[in-house]
Amino acid sequence: MSPQSRLQLFIILKKNNKQYLKLKHYYRKKQTRYNRPILGDRVQIDVCKIAPGIYHYTAIDDCSRFKVLQLFPRRTATSTLKFLDTLLEQMPFAIQSIQTYRGKEFFAYSVQDRLMEWGIKFRPIKPGSPL
Repeated sequence: MSPQSRLQLFIILKKNNKQYLKLKHYYRKKQTRYNRPILGDRVQIDVCKIAPGIYHYTAIDDCSRFKVLQLFPRRTATSTLKFLDTLLEQMPFAIQSIQTYRGKEFFAYSVQDRLMEWGIKFRPIKPGSPL
């Protein structure tokens, strides 16, 4: 609220014998940003359906908030492997672990084998919790 509008409000309240209430912001809490201390320590991957036949793969590093995005026509293990290749090419640092939801495209044997080859830990989140 600008100072002029605040003054006008105060004048109107005074004319009507009303008091100006000061609201305390109890609902605002100081938010602490979650992050990991080391680059590449945890990269979170999510897949979102945008439209029929368009899936959006997103990877975000927890320390630097560096993002890698890519679109695919299907949500499959093959698409996941292509995205992991893109992720490793574009990330400017080594990835130590990946955290995802429990989608079948991440639990495929080909994806798990590739992660073990690269020495990347796989950390699925608990069912029913947000990523």
